[in-house]
Amino acid sequence: MSSDHSKSHRFADASRQNELFDLLANRRRRCVIHALRTTEEAIDLGTVSELVAARENGGVVANVSHEERKSVYTSLQQHHLPKMDDWGVIQFDKERGIVAPTEAFTDARIHLEVLQGREFPWSLFYVGYGIVGVAIALALGVSAPLIAALPAPVWIGLYGVGLSLAAGYHYAKTSRLRFETVDRPPKT
Repeated sequence: MSSDHSKSHRFADASRQNELFDLLANRRRRCVIHALRTTEEAIDLGTVSELVAARENGGVVANVSHEERKSVYTSLQQHHLPKMDDWGVIQFDKERGIVAPTEAFTDARIHLEVLQGREFPWSLFYVGYGIVGVAIALALGVSAPLIAALPAPVWIGLYGVGLSLAAGYHYAKTSRLRFETVDRPPKT
């Protein structure tokens, strides 16, 4: 895996965002991000190749031909994964054939979700939901008039039910993104 990840790979400033857009401009790299999102952990290059080939061909991993997988494997190994490693979005160990997301992977994933316009950035939702919970707790602590109208256990119950419903919906929406089947590929 690349050892030169000392510079910041966060995409906060404009020049880094331009790099991220360059990264996301390529459909195959978007497919890699989509494939890694299903696991959020290190996976082998062969598995990534199968997932990307399936996404590109709109099918199921089991239906990917040897030629399709080999073509994707070669392209990823020689070009796309080293470039993504250089950008710090993934770590790619070419000798072992292992691909792993980095901290900056989350930034790329969120940008991709927003750019595709078909996925909700769930991580931002959960941060916001947490902030709402803290605000309710503070309001209960100071006996704010509207909040104090209901006892604390009711607020806790409502908050828990809301979180459970959101998490259940999130799980149902993303559970189809597994190795057995592949949803539609990222838009070109």
